[in-house]
Amino acid sequence: MAQTVAGGLRRAGPGSAEWQTVGKLTGQIIDAMQPGANTRARQAFIDDFGDTVDGFFDSLAFDTDGTRAALADIEAEFESIAEDKPSDPCDFELMDVDESMGNTRISSRFLKQIKGMQARQWFIYDDKSESDEKLARIKLILNWSESEQLLFTNHNRRKLLQMSYAEFARYFERGTMKSLAAKAPCHALIR
Repeated sequence: MAQTVAGGLRRAGPGSAEWQTVGKLTGQIIDAMQPGANTRARQAFIDDFGDTVDGFFDSLAFDTDGTRAALADIEAEFESIAEDKPSDPCDFELMDVDESMGNTRISSRFLKQIKGMQARQWFIYDDKSESDEKLARIKLILNWSESEQLLFTNHNRRKLLQMSYAEFARYFERGTMKSLAAKAPCHALIR
């Protein structure tokens, strides 16, 4: 069975030339998609994109079809950007709105505290209003201050929980979420 790009790169390892090339290519794609990116540098990258990708994939000894198809979509986006065309519309489902979230007011001090939260902080999540919910230790892995969203995962990184700053403030206020201080005495953590 043909090996995928991700599997091949995992096997090659972070120190490999392939891994370094993918990292560089990924960084260039992200930089080129940013608003206000250097127009001349973006255009040079877009012009060479197809050849760069083909040259990279031709050097790999595993199946690259799926990744090539995904990068073809990116190349089409680059062409739309170059022609100053809007992206094609896509279907999406609207997120459910929790009406009670609009009532949550966050003090400027607490908002500043949330924005300053760093990844790797642990919290206890215990929603007593839901009888089937179990107590969970969750770890902050991303803090998007621009969109005021937080992303948490559990101890084995198998589940994700995303919440807005307003949700976090409400949960914290209710005691549903509590900070898990690593320096607290063991009996306090267990309690």
